[in-house]
Amino acid sequence: GLPIPNNMPTTEQELLLLLGVNELFTKRTICLLCYNEFSYDSKFCPRRCSTDRSSIAYIYDSNVELIIKKIMARQSSNFNEHKKNIYNNTDHEKTKDIPFGTLYQYVLKQNGYQDLISLLLHVDGIGVTSSTKLKMWMLSGSIVELPAKLRSRQCNMVIISIWIAYIEPPAKLWLNYS
Repeated sequence: GLPIPNNMPTTEQELLLLLGVNELFTKRTICLLCYNEFSYDSKFCPRRCSTDRSSIAYIYDSNVELIIKKIMARQSSNFNEHKKNIYNNTDHEKTKDIPFGTLYQYVLKQNGYQDLISLLLHVDGIGVTSSTKLKMWMLSGSIVELPAKLRSRQCNMVIISIWIAYIEPPAKLWLNYS
C-alpha cells in the first residue's frame, strides 16, 4: 500500500524537483494560423482557429546559460589549456581554427583579453517520420573556445531551440525567446 500520508509527487514538475533534475527546456505551443501562444497541455488553439494538429508548432527552448556552464565545467581543463593558446595566438596543431584568425584575435584584443564565450550556430531540419510531413528543426551551437576536436562532439553541442511542426519555422516566430 501507499504510505500515509501519500507524499508522492503528483506532477512531472514535482518529480523533477524531488529528484533534483534541472529543467533544461521550456515548452511552447503556437497556433500557426493566428500565432497565438497557448498552454503546452492544450490540444488545440483556444481561439478555435482550427482543430487540425498540423496547424500547431511545438517549440522547446533551452536554458542556454546553464548548458554552457555545464559544458565548460566538464571541459574546464581543456578549455583553460586552449585559452592560453588562443591568448598567445599559438596554433600548435596548425589547425587555422577560428580563435587563431585575425578577426577573432582583433575582437579579443578590443575586449581586453576578457574571457569570451562565442558560439558557432548551426540550424538543420529533418523529417520525423516518412509517413507524415512532420519536421523537426534544431538550432544548436558549438563553443568556439573549445579545441576543434572537442567542439564538434555531440556532448559539447549547445542545443538552443527545437521546432516541431508540419511547416518550416518562420525565424521570428520560432526564435522570439531563444
